[in-house]
Amino acid sequence: MIVAVTGAAGASGRVIAQHLRACGSDVLGIDRTKAGDSKIAHRVADLCDYDQAYGALEGCAAVVHFAADPNPDTEHRSAAARFANNTVSTFNVFNAAIARGIPRVVWASSETVYGYPFDRNRPPAIPLTDAMTAPQTAYAMSKLVCERLAELLCQVHPGLTMIGLRISNILYAGDPEGGGQAPNRLRDTYDRLAGYWLDPYTRRFNLWNYIDVRDVAEAVRTSLSAPLVGAYAFPLIADDTIMDRPTRELVEAAFPGVRVSEELPEHGATVDTHSTRAVLGFTPHWSWRQILQEPCA
Repeated sequence: MIVAVTGAAGASGRVIAQHLRACGSDVLGIDRTKAGDSKIAHRVADLCDYDQAYGALEGCAAVVHFAADPNPDTEHRSAAARFANNTVSTFNVFNAAIARGIPRVVWASSETVYGYPFDRNRPPAIPLTDAMTAPQTAYAMSKLVCERLAELLCQVHPGLTMIGLRISNILYAGDPEGGGQAPNRLRDTYDRLAGYWLDPYTRRFNLWNYIDVRDVAEAVRTSLSAPLVGAYAFPLIADDTIMDRPTRELVEAAFPGVRVSEELPEHGATVDTHSTRAVLGFTPHWSWRQILQEPCA
């Protein structure tokens, strides 16, 4: 089966493409440039151009759509350009997949739909549930719009499967330019964590959540074969927070008065990931507690 991976030249897209290839899939990378793993076939396409998106998916049996504009909304013009890029490119990929008879699309939604950034917004309760969406930025709004788009397309086209992953802040064990797979190289983003632990406000913008890039890649692989039909959006977040202190303590310090569930584990994530486990059948494997115990060459 040929699996198209859009955004394959990006840090996470590269890891996903390599992981799928290592697990036996024929992978086709699609991006605006040919940068990426030279062992993986590549097509250059601007996915905001529908004809290019349609042409790039020729011969594919599934699509992993990770291409997007991840840059911050610096002002209203950049927000408009970002929203347009992300919604149009995603619609084009979805629509082209349907036109090509491709029955499954796995795509990158975002944790930002829950209300990021929480340094200027207040969560209604902890943990946040799947239905607690309150996008604050053009990026987050584009992702939630695309979740709704997937729902509408699946209603029009019964039998189609579109799985969105609400991905948290991605951390890399190793140099992402080398695929994020080198445990004995510089641990990159993990080596920054100790600097966060001194101040509970440091990472409150996303409620201290994260996900390892290897879990992202494996969640994508699980999504490609999960026995599901229709549109879904699953949180993809590690079981613990990025901080070394208990979650309840973090919430009480940063958001006094916000209710914290009595069932939340001591260091549990601030988003409920039950649907990811029970419906998608995926449980994150990696924690910073494992990574920082590994030797760093």
